[in-house]
Amino acid sequence: MFDSISKKSLEIQGSFRPYDVSGTCVVLDAVNNERALVNPERALKRFSPASTFKVMHSLIALEEGVVTPDTVYAWDGSDQAFAGWKQDHSLRSAFKASCLWYYQRLTESIPEEVYHRYLETCSYGNSKIGDALHEFWLDESLQISAFEQVTFLHQLYERALPFSEESISNLLSIMEEDRFDDFTLYGKTGWYRCGERSYGWYVGMLLSGKQQFYVATNMDMPEGMPMSVRKEVTLSILSQLDIL
Repeated sequence: MFDSISKKSLEIQGSFRPYDVSGTCVVLDAVNNERALVNPERALKRFSPASTFKVMHSLIALEEGVVTPDTVYAWDGSDQAFAGWKQDHSLRSAFKASCLWYYQRLTESIPEEVYHRYLETCSYGNSKIGDALHEFWLDESLQISAFEQVTFLHQLYERALPFSEESISNLLSIMEEDRFDDFTLYGKTGWYRCGERSYGWYVGMLLSGKQQFYVATNMDMPEGMPMSVRKEVTLSILSQLDIL
């Protein structure tokens, strides 16, 4: 695993080079308490969590009893940025589709002070909400680094945060993406764009019975870059580290 990191350091450092963009990736081997970093300086820089905040947002909504994984909100017929948002959604399907309006609807039932309490208790990035409750995770009021994303996921899985076992189990069922021979991958993408400024996220957990890996990738996303690149780069780095 990470005992080969020195041999592969140059290889993983170049993981973003084929796309001609700047990026960072943090991988934590929690069992052996070892980390691999691509671009450590960027790993410590805070960015908007964008849709990766749906991990925390879902937990808050579940813990507060606002919804269950299968609670359906009806689409109001308004125009939406993506075709997959133009339909009714449950929390489970909204997470998969990264449906913005569903999570904005949650803010109508969760008071601002509740968000503040969870953000601060969990030390989630800068823990700031700003002036717009319906988009604070999108407008760069709330910011978090790749290093902090990994720390949050690790603490969450270790049950070191103020969420019940039921809420965490429900979240994991929503987050599950892929099953490999030895691991289950739980993940979430994110994308921020404002003018010419655009970057993407992939955060996740790769878990087996005896091993735990936590990962956060943040990378520039110029116009025309396929959204799939966020996850592809992450899985490539995990493969280069002999994890997958």
